Amino acid sequence: MIRHVNIPIFIPHLGCPNQCVFCNQRSISGLLSFCLDDVGKQIESVLSTSQDAECEIAFFGGSFTGIDRNLMIKLQDIAQDYVNSRRV
Repeated sequence: MIRHVNIPIFIPHLGCPNQCVFCNQRSISGLLSFCLDDVGKQIESVLSTSQDAECEIAFFGGSFTGIDRNLMIKLQDIAQDYVNSRRV
């Protein structure tokens, strides 16, 4: 049986206009901010420990469809590169 691994990319509070007391995404994710340059490093880190697993990139936190369109496209392009290379 092939194991499944989600590669979590946290975008805490991006695209979300609220900072609700019950939804502290920075505390939940452990990230104080988001850095686009770290996305590839995060994916590579999980892939390096996930040989022979079916991997999937997942975006968590914020509101993905509410973030700046250019950032959304950049994140999708990064993920698509991994899909095209058949690594995820």
